Amino acid sequence: MKVKLATAFAAGVLVAGIAGFFRPAPASPCRTGDLGTGIDAETAKELEGLGAWVHHARECHVGDYLVAAPDRLGSPDMIVLRTGKPLLLLSGNTRMLLDADGRRVLYHSYQWESGKSISYAGYDAARRAWIDNIDFGADGDIDFRTTEISGRQVKQEAKIGDRWLEVLKRDGTTGVVIDGTFMSVDDARKKAAAREGSVQ
Repeated sequence: MKVKLATAFAAGVLVAGIAGFFRPAPASPCRTGDLGTGIDAETAKELEGLGAWVHHARECHVGDYLVAAPDRLGSPDMIVLRTGKPLLLLSGNTRMLLDADGRRVLYHSYQWESGKSISYAGYDAARRAWIDNIDFGADGDIDFRTTEISGRQVKQEAKIGDRWLEVLKRDGTTGVVIDGTFMSVDDARKKAAAREGSVQ
């Protein structure tokens, strides 16, 4: 689960890197070259997470949008920014859609060797809360969620059986409390499955 959560949180770091390479519209609507040229080393390194193509890219300004893609045919990779803010990222294993401010990931799917995850965010106006839902395995069942309310600590919860339990950190270990006992999320799911007489 640590790898999966790290993947989800890495999306925010990647977004920051994408936003860092935006340049004002040049006289010519398109240019070819290295997206890392003229930006700070840290942002350039984050961009490399998108793949080696960032060093051989074509970027074009279209109205308020900047579109960057590999300077070769047949690649699924693309970044779209609107007025300097990241909006859409497509790559071989990632799809990401951001809000108009380019800060919040509204939809993110990630494919790795052994599976796929999908996350999406929604705003709960009644609670004034942003809720991010994560489906590990992309099987249609939400496995993990975070609830973010301004001025409060972000709440993380894992689906255990038919209940949502808050994810806590104790002595450097992440887990949940089930039946008064602190255990890992995986162990809690196994226990819940055994109780229900089924195997997850």
